[in-house]
Amino acid sequence: TTLCLSGNELITEAGLRSVSTLLRSDHCRLECLHLYQMNMDNDGVTVLADGLARLPTLKKLNLSNNRISDQGIQDLVGSLVNCSLEDLYLSHNSFSVFGL
Repeated sequence: TTLCLSGNELITEAGLRSVSTLLRSDHCRLECLHLYQMNMDNDGVTVLADGLARLPTLKKLNLSNNRISDQGIQDLVGSLVNCSLEDLYLSHNSFSVFGL
């Protein structure tokens, strides 16, 4: 199953909180999540990370072309330890090697 919200730059942190709630559902079996070019910042990715931490079925995550910096990347990586992630796209964000 795939969810693509890419290019929706008007989705706020509150909207990402709703997505995170969906991801935490026992019935969610999402495998691909595309959230590129959404103007997402560290606060948004931190909210999203809470839901991703409870999504073991996720195989592909695209967060390219956002405004995620070191702190957001650290929160994200910490949330992905239980995922069976195969592809992670993070290009065109503002994190450094220290974020990884």
